[in-house]
Amino acid sequence: GFLTVTARASDIKDGSLVSVTELLPGQLVTGHVSRITDFGVFVKLSEYVTGLIYQRHLTDVPLAKVPKRYQVDAKVKCRVLKVMPEKRMLSLT
Repeated sequence: GFLTVTARASDIKDGSLVSVTELLPGQLVTGHVSRITDFGVFVKLSEYVTGLIYQRHLTDVPLAKVPKRYQVDAKVKCRVLKVMPEKRMLSLT
């Protein structure tokens, strides 16, 4: 079977980002680095939405690995590159 857990509207803070569908390509966003992998950096934009900056989008020049300047919990400014609502995914740069 399936278990569906949802948040009550009263539990969601005003102005909180709840879904990737609320974002548009080109939009500026701010978040915190939540995880660093070999292929990129995951950025938590809200309690409900996390996006990925692929390694090739971290800098203007190709890199062999994610730069050490990215640390977990660091605040980062990003631009929405692509929104994929069907997969609930967000690509950032």
